[in-house]
Amino acid sequence: MSNGIGYGILIAGSVTNGVDILTNTITNFSSNFVDTKSQNTTINHNTLTNSPSSFASKHGINIQSGASGTSLYNNTLFRIIASGTSPGAIAVFQSSINMSYINMTDSYSGLEIRGSIGDINLINSTISNSSYKDIINNIDDANGGRLRLYNVSFNKSKVSYTVAGDYQGFIEVYYQYNTKVTNQNLNNVQSANVTLKDVYGTQLDSQLTDVNGLTNPV
Repeated sequence: MSNGIGYGILIAGSVTNGVDILTNTITNFSSNFVDTKSQNTTINHNTLTNSPSSFASKHGINIQSGASGTSLYNNTLFRIIASGTSPGAIAVFQSSINMSYINMTDSYSGLEIRGSIGDINLINSTISNSSYKDIINNIDDANGGRLRLYNVSFNKSKVSYTVAGDYQGFIEVYYQYNTKVTNQNLNNVQSANVTLKDVYGTQLDSQLTDVNGLTNPV
């Protein structure tokens, strides 16, 4: 679907069994490309993009308050261009949203979190080449809402973080890594014991290297 005035896909109310938005290519809309207020919306395998000099959209995917249980997997959002206040490739106004394998590139901003909401998880994703901000985080939750980023590539200089009043919010960033063990001749060492500890000396993980001298990602 392409070249529309208004929304691409709009779910304006809650659907009892949820809604699946799967495997669409959505191009050039003047408002949000995908907008949901329904619980248990599944948004997977979609491509959302604007062509040069075409419509200026608002958000690529807009998750409204009330859309609890919504999840996103393997979506590409490209060139989501500004029209309105701080538009994002993805905007979230609802607690406890899980997103993984999301590629947000060449947009006005990448991920926008706003309102008094709880934990948001973004996993194995990329935010790149945003003209304004990669991440806009305005969680103002009295219980300490968190934006958690697991293996997410983004520009740390393009992060906006705002806390309202006496509320508190957090951005937590996690990266996986694995260890390669070789001898002085740079040959792989199998069955080497690798132990991971935190700064306080608490053991977090212990593994043996495989035939390639590698541990599993941690």
